[in-house]
Amino acid sequence: MNEGDDVVVSLVRALPRRARAAQLAPIDLALGPGVHALVGTPADGTLAIAKLIGGFEPCASGRVTVAARDPARDPLVRGRIGATLDVPRLPGAGRVRDLLTDVDALRGQATTAAMLAAMGLSHWSDRKLAGLSHWERRALDLALALGTTQPLALVLTEPGADIAPLDRQSLRAALWRAGDDGACVIVVTASMSHAVEFAGTLHLFERGRVTRRVLADDTGALVPGRGVELRVDVDLPRLLVAALADEPGIAGIEWDEQRHRSLLSIRGPDLDGVALALARAAVASGASVRSIAPIAPQLDEVRAAASGLALAAYQAAYQTYVASAAPRTAVNGGGT
Repeated sequence: MNEGDDVVVSLVRALPRRARAAQLAPIDLALGPGVHALVGTPADGTLAIAKLIGGFEPCASGRVTVAARDPARDPLVRGRIGATLDVPRLPGAGRVRDLLTDVDALRGQATTAAMLAAMGLSHWSDRKLAGLSHWERRALDLALALGTTQPLALVLTEPGADIAPLDRQSLRAALWRAGDDGACVIVVTASMSHAVEFAGTLHLFERGRVTRRVLADDTGALVPGRGVELRVDVDLPRLLVAALADEPGIAGIEWDEQRHRSLLSIRGPDLDGVALALARAAVASGASVRSIAPIAPQLDEVRAAASGLALAAYQAAYQTYVASAAPRTAVNGGGT
């Protein structure tokens, strides 16, 4: 996205404090409304993104804006940004209920309590904050961020990892609802699977910049030749596996009867072919498919494929150059 084209969140050569000690590259980013996933590692600067966009700390250099204003200097903008960090910074309170009451009083709406209930965690209300585990504090921090009223931006650091069990469908619905309402929703993660689970557009993030963008449905294109892989939860896996074995559109089947009895993964060259083969096999075997989820390639796999493609492009360009230079060399050599 180019600067100015419906940009909500913009970082230009932005560096957090202590970036030099961590050897972080300056961050350049421009995102508009919708649900985005920034897929990278802490070494790429991912853990600094929520701190900068959420206004937790001003940037040491460069520029950060949300709706064209600096969140570190504008409390009105900062109040419309929901952000979670890798380590939660929860306000002080005795019990969870007290924290929810205080936050909702500041916001003027009971949005935080409602979000905690939607995530299936309302039974935490009477628990003491000091007694919550790290995973539980991250889940509570997530509810606080998602309860932001009329958000301009939501920046969530690893919302699918190191967190207490919660209703992930409600979480995804809340993200997409905010994106549809015009907020810039950013899921910062090192997991391609979590990126595909929550976001609509994946931005591969490396050394402070986006190197590639792809829709969540097109992640197979990130690793040419990999095809499509689906994880299937089924009531009669043995019968389904036997039926899938006769399907020409299925390139591979994995099933661990001991560890994950009801789960299996199937691979094929394209999504439509795999889906049709699965439907036929389910009807033929009488198995009931309870859920289907795509399995995304791992980040290391994607980066290795990108490096391979870049090397192949370089070699092709070099060979073309050598072939075109050879006749000129022969002509020059013949004239001496």
